[in-house]
Amino acid sequence: MGIENEMLPDNPAARLQSFLDRMLEIEHSDKEQISTVFARILDVENSPADIFPHYSQLFVLVDEAYNKVMQYYPKQQRTHATWRAHLTSTLQKHSPYHHEWKVLVSALKQGTHLDMIQVANDNLEHFVKPTKVYGLTVEELESEVARLIEEINSSNELSDYLKVFIKEELNKIINSIKHFDLYGSDPIRKSIYNIVANSEVSKNSANKAIAGVGVFLVSIASAIGVVNDMTSFPESLEVLREEFLLSSFEDLQSLPPLDKKVNNTPNFAAEK
Repeated sequence: MGIENEMLPDNPAARLQSFLDRMLEIEHSDKEQISTVFARILDVENSPADIFPHYSQLFVLVDEAYNKVMQYYPKQQRTHATWRAHLTSTLQKHSPYHHEWKVLVSALKQGTHLDMIQVANDNLEHFVKPTKVYGLTVEELESEVARLIEEINSSNELSDYLKVFIKEELNKIINSIKHFDLYGSDPIRKSIYNIVANSEVSKNSANKAIAGVGVFLVSIASAIGVVNDMTSFPESLEVLREEFLLSSFEDLQSLPPLDKKVNNTPNFAAEK
């Protein structure tokens, strides 16, 4: 999923609509199973271990979208409960390994439920502003994470536990960005905070590899707007900066693109 210069859908109704659009637009043959096409959308293996967690997340996303709409528009409960019930029922009735994709898509399109999700999205846009992204691609991030992991593994100062921990959290961040419309920014925020709060990370903050991870986390936080409340955004990045002894938020914003021969960390900046 390339997200360069796109608007990431920060509210769950927008994320739901985004994922449903991907489901409706993807090319498929008449006989393909749900799991086959679903795996293609997510770029994962067509195995129950990969498919079922993501498919289950769709139910969570439907509920998140509905609950968020109810938070701001409680008097529209009857209107939005209809599409919630339709989507939940449709997903429950169509098993990834027992039904064809075209049957699922046909069922999703029935009635005016998809139009009502658009209404829900439009309503929430008045309260939840989308994040603008500049210069962020999954390919660049994967390359940078691979470089960081190699540097971490090569460090003699870090424990085996810390190496495994950071590798797992960095890969979680990449995976969450790939499936942003399905999961949103919460898993990314959680991984960033997990790394920052780790005592061994703090003890090794002067380590070159750990410092590189810190720069990467600040880049991610600023690029995708992990902190969506822009009034606290600079202060939140300042906490990251202090944890890793990095330059101030203002200095980071004004940095020119890094010399890739010295440091391959992408120079991401959030549009405002």
